[in-house]
Amino acid sequence: MIGLDTNVLVQFLLRDNRLQSRKAKDLITSLEGDQRAFVSAVVLIELAWVLRYAYQRSKEEVSDILNQLARIQSLQIEHAEIFFIAVAASANSQVELGDYFIAGLAQAAGCSCTLTFDRAASRAAGMTLLI
Repeated sequence: MIGLDTNVLVQFLLRDNRLQSRKAKDLITSLEGDQRAFVSAVVLIELAWVLRYAYQRSKEEVSDILNQLARIQSLQIEHAEIFFIAVAASANSQVELGDYFIAGLAQAAGCSCTLTFDRAASRAAGMTLLI
């Protein structure tokens, strides 16, 4: 298994650098059978941020792009189920994807709550406001 950095996925998905895009596409499409590429939770959140703020994509576009990743058999996405629940929850919310993902990961880890100072995250993502 190999690990992928955010910039490899950005080029695979958006193709704004001809040489890097071709290399990323060739790499990912060449993976067969048991060959897989690992995409960490950190890369997922960084990718969402880059798409949203560096590439000025709407939340809906980011959601669509991230859901494309779920269909790529050769990618092993860390905490995939929790991540894609967070993607769906954040698509039509003022709260960021990262907040939903943080709350979901904490819940999966057995935490009784996730404390935050962010009022919006406490309402929408199920976090507990630390007052």
